[in-house]
Amino acid sequence: MEKYRLPAEVRYRVVADEAVILRLAAGRVLGLNWTGTRILALLEGGASESEVVDQLVNEVEADQQELAADVAAFIQELMDAGVIERQA
Repeated sequence: MEKYRLPAEVRYRVVADEAVILRLAAGRVLGLNWTGTRILALLEGGASESEVVDQLVNEVEADQQELAADVAAFIQELMDAGVIERQA
C-alpha cells in the first residue's frame, strides 16, 4: 500500500469545503472542489489509494470501479502538480 505526503513547500487551507493550495517554491496556487479536498485530506491523514476509495464509497454515491479510476487519475494529477509525493 503506497502512502503519500505533502512536500514541505506545500500549504493548503480549506474554505467552505474547498481547498486552496499554495506551492511556495513555485508560487503556484491551485483550487480543489469538495471531492478533491476530501481526497487530499485522506491522503495527508495517511490513507492509501485503496483506503481513499473505500472511504469515498461510503460517503458519495458512485460505482466503486469508476471511483477507483477517478481517484487514481486525480492522485496522478496531484503528483504531476507537485502537491503530493510518495512516501519513502
